[in-house]
Amino acid sequence: YPKSDLPLFYGIAGILIEQGALDENYIEQHTEGFQEFAEHVAAYPLERVIAETGLSQAAIEKFADLIKSGKRVSFWWTMGVNQSYQGVRTAQALINLALMTGNIGRPGTGANSITGQCNAMGSRLFSNTTNLLGGHDFLNAEHRDKVARTLSIPTDRIPDQNSWPYHKIIEGILAGKIKGLWVICTNPAHSWINQGQVRDILERLDFLVVQDMYHNTETAKFADLILPAAGWGEKEGTFINAERRIGRVKRVKRAPGQALSDFSIFKLIAQYWGCGEMFANWTTPEAVFQLMKELSKGQPCDFSGIENYSEIDEQGGIQWPFPDTETQPPEPQRRLFADGEYFHQNGRARFT
Repeated sequence: YPKSDLPLFYGIAGILIEQGALDENYIEQHTEGFQEFAEHVAAYPLERVIAETGLSQAAIEKFADLIKSGKRVSFWWTMGVNQSYQGVRTAQALINLALMTGNIGRPGTGANSITGQCNAMGSRLFSNTTNLLGGHDFLNAEHRDKVARTLSIPTDRIPDQNSWPYHKIIEGILAGKIKGLWVICTNPAHSWINQGQVRDILERLDFLVVQDMYHNTETAKFADLILPAAGWGEKEGTFINAERRIGRVKRVKRAPGQALSDFSIFKLIAQYWGCGEMFANWTTPEAVFQLMKELSKGQPCDFSGIENYSEIDEQGGIQWPFPDTETQPPEPQRRLFADGEYFHQNGRARFT
C-alpha cells in the first residue's frame, strides 16, 4: 500500500530481532541507540505490518529470511524512496537494517541510494539550501564564521537559520509568504507528488523565474521569465557522484542562442542585484572549486588534498575523503566504514 515503507522495514527489523538474526558484535562495538530502536520496532508486529502494507505473511517472512540467510546483503533504493512521503525516515530505516546485521563497510554490502542525476551528492553538499556549504550548519556560529572567512564575505550575510526545504517552499507560497520564486534545474510542476496542487500554487506567485536548458518544461510554462541555461556538455565544472567521486565536466561546444552556463547566470544576477562584490573571487569555475575545497576541510567530505582540475583528470576522478594531510595519491577505490568508524564524535553509527 502507499506510504507503508516504514511499517514494512520496522516489521522486518522486528522479525530479525525476534529470530536473533543480528550481528551483536558489530552492534556493540560500532553503534549506539540499538535498544531504543528495538523497543520502537516492537510496536510493529507481523499482524500490523500485513494490515498496513497489504503484503502477505509469506512475502514478509521471505524478505526477512533473505536478509537473515545472506552472507553479504546490500540494500538499494532509488528516488521513489528519497522523494517520497517520509523519505528521510525510510532511508534511515534501511540503514538500520544494514547496521543491525553488520552489512556495511564490506564488499557486497551497504545501504546504497541510487540518485536521480550524476551530481546528486555534490548538490546536497554544496547547494547551500537546507545545509550550509560543504555540509556545514547554518545554526552553528563557528561554521558560519568559517564559511564567511573562506568566501571573504561578512559573517552577518550568512543566515543563522536553516533555509526551507522543498515542501516548506511550496507551503510558503500557499500561505502568501513567498511572492517570487527562482526555480533552477528542476521541474516541480512535473515531479511534485501532487501535480495539480503544485501547478495551482505556482500560478499564485507574483513572479516566477525558471532557469533551465529547456524552455518547454511543465514548470517553464508558468514562468514570467525564462533564463536559458547551458547543458552539461556546454559548460565547465565538477560533480560529485554517489560513490563520492569528484569528476570533471568539460565544455565540448558553445551553448546555443542566448543560453549561458549557470555559473555565468549567477555572476550576472549578482552584478545587477548589487551584490557582485561578494563574488569577486569567483573568477572561474575552477577558482570556485578551490573555495569549495577549502570549505570541505575538516568535514566528512574533505577533499582539500586535490590540487586542481588537472589532478582530477589524471586520476580519473577522486573520491573523498582526501584531506591535504595525505602524502600519497589516493587509491582509486576506497570504501567508507570498513574500519567501523563513523562521522560522529564517538565514532559510532546511530540507530534512528
